[in-house]
Amino acid sequence: MSYDPKIGIFFMEVNITLERKGARIGRRTIERRKIPPHQKVSPQEAIAFMTERYHMEVK
Repeated sequence: MSYDPKIGIFFMEVNITLERKGARIGRRTIERRKIPPHQKVSPQEAIAFMTERYHMEVK
């Protein structure tokens, strides 16, 4: 389907990764540590953030 400017954008699929500050400690090479559970972003928190900040409908 080609883009029709009369219709506009009617569907957009987006994939994102949300992390809190300090998440790099789990990915770094030297002195890697586990991320504590309170530091991880839950799916409910991610959905709430996207709807409040960017006014997106999350399904």
